[in-house]
Amino acid sequence: MRLSVVGITRISLVCLLLEMNHGLKTHAAASKFPLQADFWTNMNQGSVINPHRQQQQALEKILLSPDRGSGLLVPASGWHQLHSPLESPCVDIDQVVLDGSEKLPRWLSLKRYASQAAGHCLGSRGISMLMNDLQNKLIAHGFITTRVVVAPQDLTTGRLTLTIIPGTLRHIHFTPDSDRTIRLSNTLCLNEGQLLSLRDIEQGLENLQRLPGMAASMELAPGDRLGESDIYLRWKQSRGWRVGAMLNDAGSQSTGRYQGALLFSVNNPLRVADSAYMSASSGLDARSGKANSGVTAHYSAPFGYWALAITASQVRYRHRLSAANQLIHYRGKMSNLAFQVSRVLDRNRDQKTTLSYAVLAGQSDFFANDQRIDVQRRRVAGWRLTLTRRHYFPRAMIDSGISYHQGTRWFGALPAAEEAFGQGTAKSRYFDLSLQLDIPFHLLRQGWHYGFNYRQQFSAAPLTPPEKFSIGNRWTVRGFDGEHSLMADSGWYIRNSLTWRTPFSDQALYVGIDYGEVRGNNVGISPTQALAGGVVGLKGRWLNTGYDLFAGVPYVKPDGFKTDDFTSGFSLNWQY
Repeated sequence: MRLSVVGITRISLVCLLLEMNHGLKTHAAASKFPLQADFWTNMNQGSVINPHRQQQQALEKILLSPDRGSGLLVPASGWHQLHSPLESPCVDIDQVVLDGSEKLPRWLSLKRYASQAAGHCLGSRGISMLMNDLQNKLIAHGFITTRVVVAPQDLTTGRLTLTIIPGTLRHIHFTPDSDRTIRLSNTLCLNEGQLLSLRDIEQGLENLQRLPGMAASMELAPGDRLGESDIYLRWKQSRGWRVGAMLNDAGSQSTGRYQGALLFSVNNPLRVADSAYMSASSGLDARSGKANSGVTAHYSAPFGYWALAITASQVRYRHRLSAANQLIHYRGKMSNLAFQVSRVLDRNRDQKTTLSYAVLAGQSDFFANDQRIDVQRRRVAGWRLTLTRRHYFPRAMIDSGISYHQGTRWFGALPAAEEAFGQGTAKSRYFDLSLQLDIPFHLLRQGWHYGFNYRQQFSAAPLTPPEKFSIGNRWTVRGFDGEHSLMADSGWYIRNSLTWRTPFSDQALYVGIDYGEVRGNNVGISPTQALAGGVVGLKGRWLNTGYDLFAGVPYVKPDGFKTDDFTSGFSLNWQY
């Protein structure tokens, strides 16, 4: 008999299969942690790069999100005070010994909890309660096959000995129908002979199906020896590649309104659940004298609880300007490189916490009639430390994060032109906060969804233009045409969206109301400026193509801020 571990694990079956003690209280729930590629997007010159950056992130979300995630199955449980029942007959216990506990992690502190029984008079019911509590603590921390047992002994000595039988992994087997084009050395967090932990199983499942087209499941079966278990792994990959395209009208007058992008991704090229993709984006208004194009390459791979990612991108921009009876050919090139390493710090049924560290480098040059514009030349470097947490509630999900960015002089980075005037520095320091809340619910027999998104940037010192916080487009405060934005060193915005899932398949109507503020340098006469706007839209999917059609209006804007009284837009994305 085997235990299936697929998405939702039935812990009660584990208990029956492995003959655990009666009375264990466990829970099971399913959750998803989609892969979220993270890019450093602050090295670009003002708003020129925004269309490329935003559509690149949208393509990643479309093409690199996994079809499913592993389950976070058993809740972590804190220690509570032991309450022994009053019973007769009972025996005075002076000492509780846990034989075999040295094979468990020290942070588990089972001895500390068991020592509470010392000084109590325990009978059969009290000893059973103590064993069940210890067993539940083990399960709550993921040690689902480790057992607590008691052998016949003389309790008149005042000494109670409980035996810990560690649950270990004996072998990992592929099922006969599995694809074998995957290496387990880096994807699984388990080694033969080590303690079997549900947390390691969850992380391994997440790694094995982190990309589209991958599916993984596991079954546990008892081994020949007491406490041993085997894992039977079923892993399938439907297709090793994927293509996608995007078209939208998110550009500006300077870059061209219509923007397009193509992406080709290869999944599992080195058989380590890795991914690589190449994307190309371009403006579609070349005949107007405006041209912009970009290319991005990305590679990432998991290593147990660790993950590595490297991203390189380059954007070229060209525009013709008329000034003082002459034609000026303005062009620019921006290049970025980011290397990131991340580690899952903690996970259980309800939450997952990840820490990531990224090393960043970028360079930009702009020219007017082939003459370099020195004040716009930049060569920058830095690092970013980010802590993210996803938490599941019974009827909601919260994603939160905090990151710290530090500019450096690494890799030949140059001082910023603004440093000569005290208006910014390439060695910038700032914090970024984010919070996203998703609440699905039913009302009037209809499916609804409320989404709340908050983002804030804080800097105590002036920043260079590429690092400033800006609002006033479809990705920040909606309802504005995006031709102009409010930009400053610090700021924040909130986005509220209410979505109705219509009776028609894969279609939803939504309304949104957003508000944001910026403060610091370069915000105008007032130290704080604000924008507010609203939007209504229709989004859905048809023939492998996702679409988003919307219209919006501005509600609040500073005097002199230019924007259309009505704006509309669309976004199309296709994948195969």
